[in-house]
Amino acid sequence: MVFTDTASGLSTSAVRDAQDQIVQFNRTGDLIWTADGTHFPGWGGGPEYLKGPEKLCNCWFEVRFGTKDGQRLAYMIADDGEAPGTIVNLEVVDGTLVLSPSDVYPPGTVTLSGVVNEATLTGQTPLAGALLHWYVSDFWREATTDRNGFYTIPGVYDQSSVLDVSLAGYQPLRTAVTIKGDTRFDIQLVRR
Repeated sequence: MVFTDTASGLSTSAVRDAQDQIVQFNRTGDLIWTADGTHFPGWGGGPEYLKGPEKLCNCWFEVRFGTKDGQRLAYMIADDGEAPGTIVNLEVVDGTLVLSPSDVYPPGTVTLSGVVNEATLTGQTPLAGALLHWYVSDFWREATTDRNGFYTIPGVYDQSSVLDVSLAGYQPLRTAVTIKGDTRFDIQLVRR
């Protein structure tokens, strides 16, 4: 199976994990461990989204591109709701494919961060517990503000998209955000 980077036009069948090990996928749904050619069945999906065997994790897989040492490369990421968009670790143990999460994002991705607050008579007051959803195409990233109203959404790419912000007792907000490199985007919510 060949994966194509829409940003650069690069097409490749080599997909890397967090340790830079290369795997490939064939059209019959096998993951191929390129180190020794072992096939692991049960992988399906299209040229960007992969469905892995259910026993590996309760998640879905995507192939995302990143730039490392000036070269565009394809990476296998998983989204399990805990660390969305991180590159997976793969290894073969006693003939079994083992998948584990990592905290590594594709190289070249950036971070969207900022503070969610409200205007009060005494100035800006940070809002803890606000939920943010940043949408791009067919996937999204989620964050919740800490006690200082701060949020961070790592592993995103330069582009424009929509950010939804919600918190009980406040009017929900949907706003456009343009990301170019690490981006700071502060948000002010209004009480209902």
